[in-house]
Amino acid sequence: MKTIVLNLNDTIASCDTLVVKMVNAKESCLSMTKETETNFNDVLIVALICAVIVFLAWYGISNYFKNKKVERECKNNMDEEKRKQDVEDQKNKQLSEVRKELMNFHRELAFPYEKVKVDNELKFVKKPYEKEGSEKYIKHLDELIEKLSNQPNQEKDDSKQ
Repeated sequence: MKTIVLNLNDTIASCDTLVVKMVNAKESCLSMTKETETNFNDVLIVALICAVIVFLAWYGISNYFKNKKVERECKNNMDEEKRKQDVEDQKNKQLSEVRKELMNFHRELAFPYEKVKVDNELKFVKKPYEKEGSEKYIKHLDELIEKLSNQPNQEKDDSKQ
């Protein structure tokens, strides 16, 4: 019977004991263990995972830039519509001013008197006006009204051709 000193709290064990046999079995197993090997399947799996990651990144970035492009186009369309609205509003304002001027001139022709203070008294004095000049002015205002009211329709007709 052999005695072997094991480093288990400095205990002495004989050869036939279970502890000695376990230690011997452990030593024999250490020499038989191998590292895991890699093969081509592992390389394929890693390559596939990397390809999926690259594809997802590319897909996300491309969608981001597509959305930005659509936003820019929508903003440009809105700006263009706003410009058209502004031009139309400006034409409507001009038309309104010309019509107002024509109405004021017709009112002056209908009531050609003005108040004049003479010796602390208010008197109505008839305003002199030139008939030919007044008719030209009215004709000119009518032409402006016609031109301004037909102008948006002409632009629409030009876009159809």
